[in-house]
Amino acid sequence: MKRIAVALLLSAMLAPLSLGGQSLSDVERRIASEVDARAAEAIDLLERAVNINSGSMNFEGVREVGVLLSTPLDALGFDEAWIGEHHSGGWETIASPEVFIATAAGRTRHIRLGTGVISLPYHHPYMVANRMVLLDHLTRGRVMLGVGPGALASDANMFCIDPERQREMMDESLGVIMQLLDGSEPVTCETDWFKLRDATLQLRPFQKPTLPVAVASVQSPAGVLLAGKHGASVISLSVPRDTIRSTSLKDQWAIAEKEAAKHGKTVRREDWRLSVGCHLAETREQAFEDIRVGAGQVVTEYTGGTNGNPIPDVPA
Repeated sequence: MKRIAVALLLSAMLAPLSLGGQSLSDVERRIASEVDARAAEAIDLLERAVNINSGSMNFEGVREVGVLLSTPLDALGFDEAWIGEHHSGGWETIASPEVFIATAAGRTRHIRLGTGVISLPYHHPYMVANRMVLLDHLTRGRVMLGVGPGALASDANMFCIDPERQREMMDESLGVIMQLLDGSEPVTCETDWFKLRDATLQLRPFQKPTLPVAVASVQSPAGVLLAGKHGASVISLSVPRDTIRSTSLKDQWAIAEKEAAKHGKTVRREDWRLSVGCHLAETREQAFEDIRVGAGQVVTEYTGGTNGNPIPDVPA
């Protein structure tokens, strides 16, 4: 299933570069050749990494596919790629989006790379800000900082973090990170889980006035409230309404704007990102058939089993 999905996606992506007998410039030919080579390598690696019949997976191979795909995505003019952080559950095996971004940045030139997201309660805020500013300089201004409280209860359990406190901890951390990125004065702060005294970053962000910051929003208004409070953008994840999320996207954006005004900040609608799962196939019917089993596994095993959310009542 996953091999077919990636193969079809890459075929659709590469189609614009297959111009038949039309002439291409030398630069275009080199780009097309690089895209074809990287795409073929990614498909071959994924075929070896995933056993469709048994459902077994070589996670090292799957991670490498993500890095390989960054090159054709860059060549085809995609604007952004976001990479998350997870430590348990077995579904998402990238532990450090910063390390992944540093690797992908060396193989690309234009695509912007974001942490989607760093789970702030798992890190000292100074280290988050410091690493991101370093990445900002290494990539010449191509990074974006996406933050969240941490999605998996199993992660929080391993780190002995109370899940009820994760949003509060994210608020405390993001406030400090925004001050550090601003750099107008040293930061002193003491909470029950981190301390700072006269803290400043050695480098200012490469991007001016600072690098973009986005807050993840899934089900509750907590994410958009925090984005408004700190003047950050929003990444809204697509989830079923009235089952996992009770508020509409329109309602959530209104909350963000109201909270921003309350704190003297602004949020820009043009910076609002919506994360929606997509699968490409030759026909609509084939696409539905391709994902019927896999999508059900995501809902029952990941949404319900791993994340502990209620399983939506959807047709089998």
